[in-house]
Amino acid sequence: MAITTRELARRDFEYLDKEIKRLENKIKLLPEGKLVVYNVNGHRRCYQAYKDPMTNKKVRRYISSRDRTKIQRMIEKTLCVEALIDKKEEYRGLKMYLNVCKNVESRKDRRIAEVPEIREYTDRLTALPTKYQDWERAEFPTNPFPNEVGIKSVLGVEVRSKSEAYIASRLKARGLAVRYECELQLNNRKIYPDFTIMDPRTGKIYYWEHLGLMDDERYEEHAIKKLHEYAVSGYYPMMDLIITSETKERPLDLGLVDHMIDYFFA
Repeated sequence: MAITTRELARRDFEYLDKEIKRLENKIKLLPEGKLVVYNVNGHRRCYQAYKDPMTNKKVRRYISSRDRTKIQRMIEKTLCVEALIDKKEEYRGLKMYLNVCKNVESRKDRRIAEVPEIREYTDRLTALPTKYQDWERAEFPTNPFPNEVGIKSVLGVEVRSKSEAYIASRLKARGLAVRYECELQLNNRKIYPDFTIMDPRTGKIYYWEHLGLMDDERYEEHAIKKLHEYAVSGYYPMMDLIITSETKERPLDLGLVDHMIDYFFA
């Protein structure tokens, strides 16, 4: 599977975030101030330059050439500070790029979701066979739990999060037949998978659960219980059950969504 430029940028962005934190922690353990070198009477002399916390004035302290350990640590501090500046600049640039990518994607999907004529045309572009179109559009029992968010989607129904809207758009872009929160009878109870997907090539049904609040303890417990019920009813991850997740600190990996679709439906 090809890795997109955006996915590479996202991976670099995550790496830089960790690297910036590592450098910041390392710098805290090194001597204060920075290394400055002056030419004094034809001799190179090293100094530790820092701000005196008592007087708030700049101070310059001579470092003897014999104090190799101090000089080496000051050199290390200087290079870490420069590296930190470089990585922060690169981090800001990647953040801007990823935000642009996200906004461009959302504008396209929002237009498809909001204009029925455009949505109908894009549906025709996917060229779903009639029987799969009929399956997708047929009436089916849905989740009775109120949708208080109401995010528009390319499916023509409102979903419960922007992440679900993105997943829906990628599934339809691949030409798949999709139902949102269609009732599924497990061994012990009825549930409503986020997406029920029929592959037009094989007619096989897949279920996609997006676990969007995994940093919420009650939500996590409910999600684990649901996955267990899937398993005892014969539905297994990476076989006929597709799972993605996110937290507030770690949002949905958009590149992973495309990779999962490639894996199951390429």
